[in-house]
Amino acid sequence: MSELVSTLAIAPATTADAPASLIAAPTTRGWFARLLRSPSALIGGVLLLLVVLMALSSPLLFPGDPLDMVAEPFLHPGVDAAHLLGSDMLGRDLLSGIFHGARVSLLIAVVSTLLALVLGISGGLLAGYYGGLADAVLMRVTEFFQTIPSFLFRIGNRGGGAADPGDDCAGHRRDRLAEPGAAGACRSTQVAPQ
Repeated sequence: MSELVSTLAIAPATTADAPASLIAAPTTRGWFARLLRSPSALIGGVLLLLVVLMALSSPLLFPGDPLDMVAEPFLHPGVDAAHLLGSDMLGRDLLSGIFHGARVSLLIAVVSTLLALVLGISGGLLAGYYGGLADAVLMRVTEFFQTIPSFLFRIGNRGGGAADPGDDCAGHRRDRLAEPGAAGACRSTQVAPQ
């Protein structure tokens, strides 16, 4: 410890002069190793991979229209080998509907994420570059969209009869997720000099 303190007190001019223990290693493999050590990241990655594989294989495994009536209504799972999860009230194959539905779900996720990125980044850049009234208006709009959904979620959570009135349940986690978004981060990099 004392060696580290004395080494830090003598600030080397270049990284070549610094001891090897103080030079940061490249982090290109570091983030992936941390990702692999996280059980929740592994589970989420496996589930995402499963949904992507379902979406990609749906035209091959279920070439017909998922809305076609192919079986008798209310067919129980496992009764018919051709319809493993059974059928709904109209006789549509449930497994086919799930596989084809994965394509729609992924499309919505990708489009909404890209739209949020484009709007957030452009809003933050405009607010930071122009400053003044544009900055104030765009940041208030951003704060509105970050605050109101979690606020309504908290109201609904309180009205749901939580056992402990101080217990935020999932509302606290949602607040952490809704904090500084793309607009705020971009604004901070583009703040115009006054």
